Amino acid sequence: GIKKYYGVDIRFGWQQKQINLYNTLYRAPIFGVGFYGGSFDNNDFGEPNALYGFMDIPFYNSKSKLSWIYGIGLGLAFNFNPYNPETNPDNGLIGSEKNVYIALTMEGRYQITPHWEAGLGAGFKHFSNGRIQMPNSGINVVPITFFTAYNFEDTKPHIDKTKIPEFIPFNMISVFGAAGIRNFEYNESYYLKTSLSISALRQFNYKYR
Repeated sequence: GIKKYYGVDIRFGWQQKQINLYNTLYRAPIFGVGFYGGSFDNNDFGEPNALYGFMDIPFYNSKSKLSWIYGIGLGLAFNFNPYNPETNPDNGLIGSEKNVYIALTMEGRYQITPHWEAGLGAGFKHFSNGRIQMPNSGINVVPITFFTAYNFEDTKPHIDKTKIPEFIPFNMISVFGAAGIRNFEYNESYYLKTSLSISALRQFNYKYR
């Protein structure tokens, strides 16, 4: 039932100028918060908005005006028109008004001036509720994005990987627990769902274990 998709993002990000270990390893990533507004041009699904946090990481330490970025955003989407067998039977994808918002992006950015950037990106956006309320097929879109950005400062962090100290591998035990609810049929009972895991891990470099 979704044939068209439009969206806009307004984001505010910050980048640490003080270079530490992980800032160096990930090439001074950008952290921030954003607001998303979208439309499927179909009132069966509503006009979703989202508040989210994001992180953008450069693929490499670029010294030119062109840079390549990958990023992830995670937050809460709302203002959906959820499924209802009587008032909204044509929405067979989403059964809740509030849903998880996940965004993955890849962008090419060109520095026009010391303060202004423009670019083109492609990505993936996902909306679902983790089966808290059926139906929950979810909605996935693959947008092409045009954007511009203003940098309040006109300098870039200086990354020097030669100063990274040698990593010493080590072992660790990780304990993870979670609890939530799950629904199997629309407007029927909710069930408790729990998870517990214990893992033995070896950290063999700064990034991976």
